[in-house]
Amino acid sequence: MFRRGLAQVETCPYAKCRKRETPAHIFWECDVAGSVWLSVSVFLNRFADTAKMTAETVLYGPAGGIATSTAKCVWRVINVVKQILWEGRNVCVYHKQELDTITATRRSQTLNKDFVILDIRTLGKDKACTDWRIVGLQDVKI
Repeated sequence: MFRRGLAQVETCPYAKCRKRETPAHIFWECDVAGSVWLSVSVFLNRFADTAKMTAETVLYGPAGGIATSTAKCVWRVINVVKQILWEGRNVCVYHKQELDTITATRRSQTLNKDFVILDIRTLGKDKACTDWRIVGLQDVKI
């Protein structure tokens, strides 16, 4: 991040970490990222046959592309987590407040519910619930 001019210092902004900050570190390797991915894994487990979670998948997307509507849902969840991690990193850098797992989990749940609601409105409840592998909004728990 430092090399690309996106950060003023080369190290991770989290006090517990201080390792070299790279995209892979921010979104996958950092302890903060690991705890957020662990909390979201409960929700991602419903897509176990679809979601192959690796650093490459998180950074660059699924190798075969997004071929199914369920894969699209998985990719949305992944990008929600990446958004939360990036925003959390920026809050840590600019406001000196570290991202906690509870806040990240709540934010992830809210954003994923928004995507489910969007799909229900555009695709219809049956199709959206099938794609997201849920019965209703109450199943969007992280």
